[in-house]
Amino acid sequence: MRYTFALCLTFLAACQPDTSRVDAAEEAAAATCACPDRACALRSATPVTEGRGLLMEDSENLSEDQIARYEAAVERLTDCLTRFDEG
Repeated sequence: MRYTFALCLTFLAACQPDTSRVDAAEEAAAATCACPDRACALRSATPVTEGRGLLMEDSENLSEDQIARYEAAVERLTDCLTRFDEG
């Protein structure tokens, strides 16, 4: 009985898409936009700017809404970095 329960939980977890890249991009965008100076913004943006972006398997497993969230976070992060380049 316990084995069946554990197997079901494992199967359900495996069916859920991994949204860690989406979550990380949103967190990095928020941190970058909250920075008072360029050095802080660059440090906050590094995980996304030097990351691999969404991989093919991400695009296949994430919903359109989750992909849109990722793209919006990257755009917001880029806008906040640009603020320091322009100022």
